[in-house]
Amino acid sequence: MKQELAIYCDYIHPVQKAGVVRMRPVIEQLQQIPGLQLRIVYAEGVPKPADNTRYRKAWFKPGSNADSNIVRIFKEILLGAEFFIRILFSRRKVVYLSSPPFFTILLASFACRLRKMKYILDLRDKYPDVFFESGLMRETSLIGRILKSFEKQLVKNANIVATVTPELVKKISLLAKKEVLYIPNGYSEGFLPGLTKAPQFTIIFHGNIGRFQDIELLLSLAAYLESEAPDIRIVAIGEGSKDHMLRDTTCRNLSYLGQLPLEVIAQHVNRAHMGVSFRTNDQISIHSMPVKVFEYIGAGLPIVITPVSEAGDMVGELQLGRQFRSEDQDEIFQFIIALSNDQTLYKQYASNVAAHRHKFSRKELAVAFAEKINMLFEESTPS
Repeated sequence: MKQELAIYCDYIHPVQKAGVVRMRPVIEQLQQIPGLQLRIVYAEGVPKPADNTRYRKAWFKPGSNADSNIVRIFKEILLGAEFFIRILFSRRKVVYLSSPPFFTILLASFACRLRKMKYILDLRDKYPDVFFESGLMRETSLIGRILKSFEKQLVKNANIVATVTPELVKKISLLAKKEVLYIPNGYSEGFLPGLTKAPQFTIIFHGNIGRFQDIELLLSLAAYLESEAPDIRIVAIGEGSKDHMLRDTTCRNLSYLGQLPLEVIAQHVNRAHMGVSFRTNDQISIHSMPVKVFEYIGAGLPIVITPVSEAGDMVGELQLGRQFRSEDQDEIFQFIIALSNDQTLYKQYASNVAAHRHKFSRKELAVAFAEKINMLFEESTPS
């Protein structure tokens, strides 16, 4: 019997968003399951032809990191309303949803429940907590309490829930009263260790350059190195609400390349000597596992992380680099200079990264997730 899975998402490849790079290998694994047909409804991107996959472009555009909070929420609601209508009149029995965008999947999941459809959730952040942390609304406000209630229904009624950090697994499990899968972000196949490095010691920073990224610390590092270690170079890639700070910098040792295709990003990361993930000191960052951290691991790079966080705990426990408090700038800067000067120290961290790299292959993680999704169809197939 032919089985059909509908995937509703804001972006697809080649758009460079965390959700896209996480979802892409899962879709590729699902496409290899015999008898499974996919229907992907998306807002932006370029369809990748496959025999068992059909694409449909949404009418409304998704929100982006460059939008104000109000504009972004409005766009999420419009896209969610469209998904709600499409799901109400869909023939598919299983739906895959990914958040953020939070309001979009709230509406889409509500349609699934009205139609008594099974649905899968892949949650990369815990909304509406992000709104509370950013100061957009208070958790104790009426709208805050309503959104918390909606969140509970969202996860409680899902057939499969997956998320990206151990702490989010704990929090969502308590809310959903069921098992939540821990599927770290991982790295794509293009991130490779042992390739030719840039002639100068190079630090890489890439990804979203928005509200929760500590671009101020990155610029402070650039200014310090320009004075104390001018041979060290910084390369920054990405876009977001704070990217103007990188465009406007006068530091000659920092190259800001804007947004690039994933394949080109991987080339720059592979040529670098170390990766940094500087985030703001708040609950969202403390419980985050940034995609860039896993991509540094894929490329075999030692890593520096701020603030002290779940991602930093993992890096510290496996000795892949070090985590610091955001305010300990002198220690951060001295450690980076030590790594650039001391080959024994550098090789020690690089060897540890190489030893643990295999655990975080996005392809291998996607295989397990796709098998779990396929089990939903097997459970509903009469024996």
